[in-house]
Amino acid sequence: MSFFQNLGKKVGDAAKGVKEKTDELAAIAKLNKSIADENKKIAQAYTDIGKKVYEFYKQGELIHDSFADECQTIDLAEKAIVSFQEQILNHKNLKKCPNCGNEVAKDVLFCPKCGNKFEVAEAKAEEGNSDDTKVCPSCKAKSPSDSAFCISCGTKLD
Repeated sequence: MSFFQNLGKKVGDAAKGVKEKTDELAAIAKLNKSIADENKKIAQAYTDIGKKVYEFYKQGELIHDSFADECQTIDLAEKAIVSFQEQILNHKNLKKCPNCGNEVAKDVLFCPKCGNKFEVAEAKAEEGNSDDTKVCPSCKAKSPSDSAFCISCGTKLD
């Protein structure tokens, strides 16, 4: 019987050791998670500081010279993004409503989302008015140069 008692004691001691080790590993994992959470807070604070500095820069306020290069890099990147977005819209034959940001077909005169009327630039109308087309004064659509009436809205053309 002492063999079984001795075996039971050893198993009990081993189980106690495993529990202590498991508790220790759980405590370490919890502390490592807490460290990671605090590092995320620090990273977010750095980002927030950078955004505030950049907002000061955009508003024309004085910032430390050491931030100027990074602010200019952000400016250039933002301009590039706008250019890329415009290129995407051109490829899709779309334009963006300046009032609500909705993407609509280039030939639409009113935004279907907010009702904003799109301005038709005179320069664009003149560029599009080559010898083989006429631009309608009413709807700005192009019609063949020999047309007496607009093919889009029926307005008499000069």
